[in-house]
Amino acid sequence: MKSYRLNIISILTAFCVLVLLLATLPLGSIVVYAEELTNPIINVVYLKQIEGTPFAEYVYKSIRCPVSSDDKVSINDVARKVGNEAYGVLNSWVHEYRYVESSEVVNGEPAFLAIYEKSVYVNAKTADGYYEHYFLDLNYDYYSFYMMKINADYRNVIPADVLSYKWNDILNKFPKLAGYDQKKVHGYWGFVAVPQAETFVGKIFTDLFTIDTNYFGNIQPFLFQAKLPYSTYYNLMKDYDFPYSAFFSHEFKDVVNQLFGTEEKCDTDFYFFFADGTNSILGIFENGASDVSDNRSGVIITTEKKIGETLKSVLGNDDFKKAIGIILGVLALCLVAYILFKLTPLLRRMNRKETEKRKKIKDKEARAKQRTLDKERRKSERLQLKESRKR
Repeated sequence: MKSYRLNIISILTAFCVLVLLLATLPLGSIVVYAEELTNPIINVVYLKQIEGTPFAEYVYKSIRCPVSSDDKVSINDVARKVGNEAYGVLNSWVHEYRYVESSEVVNGEPAFLAIYEKSVYVNAKTADGYYEHYFLDLNYDYYSFYMMKINADYRNVIPADVLSYKWNDILNKFPKLAGYDQKKVHGYWGFVAVPQAETFVGKIFTDLFTIDTNYFGNIQPFLFQAKLPYSTYYNLMKDYDFPYSAFFSHEFKDVVNQLFGTEEKCDTDFYFFFADGTNSILGIFENGASDVSDNRSGVIITTEKKIGETLKSVLGNDDFKKAIGIILGVLALCLVAYILFKLTPLLRRMNRKETEKRKKIKDKEARAKQRTLDKERRKSERLQLKESRKR
């Protein structure tokens, strides 16, 4: 009985202490604390940058956080518990925390997984100037991204060794990734397939000359060339919005090949690359363009460049400059001679008119002087006559 009383006293004492402690706290803090206790413990998974690299890896945290009835959590609520990394990483913002019941990234446990916005745009152009749009984000690891792309349409075209080679190249550039699993490293992974020139003029030009491929933005892709079955290549041409006329030759070959039970193989360029997020717009331009908006044919762009380079080379040559100087000197002399030739008759006419004018003036002055002399002479004669009469 005594032990029972002691237990009751201990419970009452603890209760009084708890009440006194709560009494010392602001009412708002008590409400927040009470709400915190009622929030469930959840797993959140988001990306954190791997120091010294443009890549990221998943971070796992268990936190108390409000969860709505439709299994949604607020990005702000998550950020209050884990910090600003919950908002985004490497220039990509979190779109939402999506509830997943079972996933490899959380070892099969339910969790709220960060889904990131698409933050890098890639414009790919063919040699004919047709283009396709691609968007990159951080939601895929290296292995999953490329296996997804290859398995979709290029399973028997691109060997798995390409992925091993590209991963080794990345490790050479970023040694801090040594020891990381390909399935754990996230980045702005890029994969672009570009069909060959398909217009009549484009085909002839590319067979005779070389159209340089330009890269726009901070991008250094690995180019892998392979032959794609026409059944897949056809869809690729549609993605690039080729006109129907570009399909004619392939359709004819396809009909012939079907008679022999074969399928046409078409040359295709595959680009493997990653972006560091510093540029939101990237480009792979097989038409030789220098900016995203230039969708002209590579024939036009290359011809324009060749003419410009030729003129620049010729104009910059010392012998050419000397020749131009001599030609300009001769032209200058010819111009002076021509001007003199044209001006001489005019100058002669002007000189003749001036001479005639001066002569008229002199004749007028001479006549005036002669009249004066004649007048003086007559006056002198009258005086002499008058004097002779007086005698």
